[in-house]
Amino acid sequence: MTIYFSPTDGGFYDTRIHGTRTLSVPDPDWQRPLISIMVQPGDPLPEGAGLNETDQPIVIELPDETAQPPLIEMPNHACLLPPDAEEITAERHAELLAGNAAGQLIVPDESGQPILQAPPPPSTEQLISQATARCTQLLQVATQAIAPLQDAVDLGEATEAEQAALLAWKRYRIALNRIEQQEGYPHSIEWPASPAA
Repeated sequence: MTIYFSPTDGGFYDTRIHGTRTLSVPDPDWQRPLISIMVQPGDPLPEGAGLNETDQPIVIELPDETAQPPLIEMPNHACLLPPDAEEITAERHAELLAGNAAGQLIVPDESGQPILQAPPPPSTEQLISQATARCTQLLQVATQAIAPLQDAVDLGEATEAEQAALLAWKRYRIALNRIEQQEGYPHSIEWPASPAA
């Protein structure tokens, strides 16, 4: 198995799956060599062709069945390796995958070799999206906590502890809804402490 990296698509390729660029095949122009066999008078001729009925030894040339054709390299038309893919060691491949699993990006350097690089910081739009998602999740928790407490207050059956909890949850929900008004938003957010903590 040989591993390749393509700087164009940033992908890894394996010869077991994507094939090799060349194949070793028997030389189609190879001619099987002949070997000479001396048959003495009265001895059987090869392949049951009778006997040497002369009074002299005769030499017969036969194809050498033990000879093997030489192998030549031919292009592998079924190969799926990109033209720019370069071979890397299995050790380097493992290092790159470990770095990627730890959060780094695999990118080509100026010569096309794969290197690890820290990911770019999230954009403002990504930070806003992350903050909105977290805020929505926290608001759902707050709303679920408020509902039974509000019911108890509305029916006049709330204890002092329930009334205090309801007030704390409502203040928490207001603070969550004002996250966007913080000075450092969305790059720096001070999340309010949950009353459940």
